[in-house]
Amino acid sequence: MLWLRDQPLIPLAQLFAMDTSDKDYNEGSRQGVFYAESWALMHYLLAGNPQRHDQLPKFLALLNAKQPADQAFQTAFSTSFGDMERELKGYINRRSFQYRRYAVADLAIPQVPAPRPMDHADVLYRLGDLLTRGTDGRGSADAERFLKAAISENAEHAGAYATLGLLHDLDGRAAEASVEYERAVKFGSNDPDVYLFYGVTVFRNVYAAARGTKTPPAELQRARKLFEKAAELAPQSARAFAGIGATYVIGDDDPAPGIVALEKSMALAPGQDDVAFNLVQLYARGGRRDDAAKLFENVVAKTGTPDMVRQSREAILFADVQRAQTLMQQQKMDEAVPILRSVMNATSNSDLKSRIASLLSSYEGHNQAELQAGQINQAIELANKGKFTEALQLIDALLPQITDPELRENTQNMRDEMAKASKQKRR
Repeated sequence: MLWLRDQPLIPLAQLFAMDTSDKDYNEGSRQGVFYAESWALMHYLLAGNPQRHDQLPKFLALLNAKQPADQAFQTAFSTSFGDMERELKGYINRRSFQYRRYAVADLAIPQVPAPRPMDHADVLYRLGDLLTRGTDGRGSADAERFLKAAISENAEHAGAYATLGLLHDLDGRAAEASVEYERAVKFGSNDPDVYLFYGVTVFRNVYAAARGTKTPPAELQRARKLFEKAAELAPQSARAFAGIGATYVIGDDDPAPGIVALEKSMALAPGQDDVAFNLVQLYARGGRRDDAAKLFENVVAKTGTPDMVRQSREAILFADVQRAQTLMQQQKMDEAVPILRSVMNATSNSDLKSRIASLLSSYEGHNQAELQAGQINQAIELANKGKFTEALQLIDALLPQITDPELRENTQNMRDEMAKASKQKRR
């Protein structure tokens, strides 16, 4: 602590972005600052501030959900790197520090099971699994050798197939990963990651096939069931629930179950812009326009990609069109038409523009037909009162405006009858 007080701190944004290849991590005194500052920050979060201590698990959960460190930090601690850095400097300069006291009885140490002999296939599998997960697949050649050796000794080793699938995934070999995940599932794997990663592989294929065509329903259901199994095995997995919800975004099913799944994912790991983006789509489709707009403003507009922002806006505009259609069905044309015209001006979606144009044309045609029918009835009333000249003037002004062939023919026939009656009256 005394040493840190005399050293310039590494800015927290830079500290969180560093890895073992960075200059400051490997060079002399800066490496010392890296370790000392990292220790001091964790001491502060764990013991120096009860509020920060309670927020730390949320930050770790967001990092585990693959959210960028800066977003996770802001969401979990409700502060910026700069403000937290000022808190840390104040903590370093204190003269006394908090500590926690634990009783051994409070630690709830689990009972260590008695040792047992390990099957050789399991030994091989564990070595392969360690090399895969401990190095993010960088020791892939040795890992694959151990895993295949385990499978050669036990052809139904679910764990070995599961890790082999993960290894292929890390190497970018999605098709090979899918084969191994399928075998792991077949032989009863209870690893939630297997079902999650396998679900992602199937979903990617479904998503690619769905572009411009109808979504393959069997494969979509398959992906959904894999995500549901992952959520069953790991109820705190935000990504498993995100996967369930994503299948409803590209499917034609009732969006309600997808909304529930995505809301669960957001509750477990707030701030996921991809999940928020999908939830905006389902809110809009389900008629929850205000919820879609609120989530868009709070998450997607701040952290989403430009494409996410554009598509989310279009989804909200689509919800506006749905609301306008409901108003039209309720004969509330004065409320519906301004909404449609506003969306027409705002949207960049040509299909949506065509749909709105069709709705407005239908409304205007219906409205015009009602006006024309009213004028025809007015002419009939005038004729019935013997005011044929006024009636004929009204019909003659109306006839050029009538576009419906049948209505125009009937109106013309009526006009001829009125003209005859007018002549007979003059005689």
